[in-house]
Amino acid sequence: MTAEIAPGGSGWSVEYQQESTQVGTGNRVVQGFTVGFVTGLGAHGSVFVPRDTYTPDAVRLAIAAQAAQLDAIATLTSQS
Repeated sequence: MTAEIAPGGSGWSVEYQQESTQVGTGNRVVQGFTVGFVTGLGAHGSVFVPRDTYTPDAVRLAIAAQAAQLDAIATLTSQS
């Protein structure tokens, strides 16, 4: 469930995973996992994946989307 971090900032790597809960729509408690990761640019983030969809592919997709957003923001400057 990890990706190789290439020079120049692309990629991400899982740092941790832990069981957790979130409150969903209608105040429904959702059991799942919080997965922490670090991007190739050094940005740290986490995603929550419900237990019933907790698979390597689901985690990979969730992290990829969040990591891309974090890295896009991490590269912002006053000139961009």
